[in-house]
Amino acid sequence: MIRDIYYSVDYCVDRLVSDMEKLKLYREKLREMTQEVDEDTRSVQPMTNRGFIETVFGVEKRDEVKVKIPEGIRNKGSGPVKKMMIGEKEMAILKAKKGSRKCGRCGEYVDHNARTCKKKANDSASK
Repeated sequence: MIRDIYYSVDYCVDRLVSDMEKLKLYREKLREMTQEVDEDTRSVQPMTNRGFIETVFGVEKRDEVKVKIPEGIRNKGSGPVKKMMIGEKEMAILKAKKGSRKCGRCGEYVDHNARTCKKKANDSASK
């Protein structure tokens, strides 16, 4: 009901904006009605914010709020991740799948590069 009243007033004002004379008449009627309401309800206590909200939305405020706290939520970063332990056999299989690269020092397709090449260590040791 309260929403309907707000809607009606808003609708009337929107329609009367283009005609100032009619808008002034509407304002005067509203002032008269406001004065009548004030005279009729002098002894009535004004509604609290909580009561007003309950009336407008048709919902009562609960005294106790039950909220479940989420479990296992990490806000930042990836954090420690539990990884599955990989055995030697699985590690060998993964390494075999991985293509080897050509070393720039020795020219062979192996698991090292020019920085970690054993020939480099031998060459620098002999000099």
